[in-house]
Amino acid sequence: MLVRLLALCVFSAAAHAQLTLTGPEGAVNNDNQSGALFGHSVCAQGSLVLIAEQHYTGAYSEQGRVRLYSAGAGFVGNLEAPAPASGEQFGQALAISGGLIAVSNATQTAVHLYEQTGSSWYWSATLNPSSPMPGFGASLAIVGNTVLVGAPSGAGRVAQFTSNGPFWFQGPDILPPNPVIDGGGFGELIAVSGNMVAIAAARTTSTFSEDGAVHLYANSGSGLALVQTLTSPSPTPQQRFGYSIDIDADTVVIGTPNDGGHAWVFVNSAGSWQLESALLHPSGLPQSNFGSYVQLVGNIAAIWNPAPGGAALFRREEGYWSWKLNAAVSTDPWRAIALTSSVLALGDPGQGQAGIVSVYGVSDPPAATTFCAGDGTANACPCAPGAQGHGCANSWPTGGAVLVARGDASMGHDTVFLDAFGTPPNATGLFFQGTAQAGAGNGAQFGDGLRCVAGSAIRLGVKTASGGASTYPGPSDLPVSVKGIVPPGGATRYYQHWYRDVAFYCTPSGFNLTNGVRIAWTP
Repeated sequence: MLVRLLALCVFSAAAHAQLTLTGPEGAVNNDNQSGALFGHSVCAQGSLVLIAEQHYTGAYSEQGRVRLYSAGAGFVGNLEAPAPASGEQFGQALAISGGLIAVSNATQTAVHLYEQTGSSWYWSATLNPSSPMPGFGASLAIVGNTVLVGAPSGAGRVAQFTSNGPFWFQGPDILPPNPVIDGGGFGELIAVSGNMVAIAAARTTSTFSEDGAVHLYANSGSGLALVQTLTSPSPTPQQRFGYSIDIDADTVVIGTPNDGGHAWVFVNSAGSWQLESALLHPSGLPQSNFGSYVQLVGNIAAIWNPAPGGAALFRREEGYWSWKLNAAVSTDPWRAIALTSSVLALGDPGQGQAGIVSVYGVSDPPAATTFCAGDGTANACPCAPGAQGHGCANSWPTGGAVLVARGDASMGHDTVFLDAFGTPPNATGLFFQGTAQAGAGNGAQFGDGLRCVAGSAIRLGVKTASGGASTYPGPSDLPVSVKGIVPPGGATRYYQHWYRDVAFYCTPSGFNLTNGVRIAWTP
């Protein structure tokens, strides 16, 4: 059985280039203590990575500590309990939010808080349950001025501590919605995003024994209220839905490593959380332990991948999730993952060795950028300027038409769509591509607008707008990169939408254009 020691850390689409990782940097346990469990739990915010070294021995045996590592700069500090004790194993679970860090220990009696002053962190308070709470500190999360502490043993519960100035007060515990069946592990994991809180109860029995559940709560300002309980779309005995969880905005990802390996993605649609996708091992085949740990930031999900070991990174484009790459380190089954928009950290406590955390830089740059807008930032429009980022004004009160790109601008997986908005309601228009920018990117007057695209031109397709909107490609069209004959190795191309505007507006030409869009295609 895989032993989990991870504490989850809490923190129109554009076209994107290739998701890439740089590094890794090796955050090596420089005290070289064998068996210190350096990296058994990791947590990150921005470029700062918190690394638990739970069995670290300082003045006391296995007192534990947390190392602070800044990507690109190295170790920048340590956190220890205010009064270290033998066997305390400080670093059981971690959470960070803004200038507050919470750390629990293995004694199940305390959670220590640290506040940031300048570039340093200082102990500020210790949270103790008002009465013994089995499993206290198994998981942590921070919601505004409230610290949530999971205590999954027994019936399971989550303690709430809220600050009032420098003082912290314990409020009412969050209890399982149905203690008879939800007691199994309620509070073992907690994930937070905004005013939403996800609490796992992976040993809940719903349809089958220990098939699991995840409960979603919303903070309405007067406390947390249950909004929905998620269960497995395909339940099996001992599946333990909720074995790993994370949430970001309107998306939840839930790992089930015991059913052949899945990561289930749910999205909030008009207040109801619905299944969006089931992520599998990149091979498409069952893989035991895939999904043991999950992290989610925006449209990127990092899923623990036991083969080859490390993390599999997936990205969502228009509701479609696809595997992009692996961050492989080894097949050691003890793993912790932390993901931010700039950093991916993979913890390897080494099982008897000194341990290491691999810290990667994450790059997911937008492939599409706007240029040659008719809003006064480029050459002057023949008639009147449009709204910010749009083309020149047209005969309809839309501030001019705008062209946007969405999807994955990679030659191996082209999902790019070009969308034109704000044309006259039923206007006929042409999507076209060029190899250069007109007027050094500032455009040249053409009809009622600016011609932004120059060089070798390719007509992608003629479309008739519906309600002033049109899109290329349609269901029967070739992908943009194929129709545009973009080289297999990738290249930069420029796009624009020409459309008819038959109503007399300024010139007698009867046509106008959107802004230009630059797309940097990757292999």
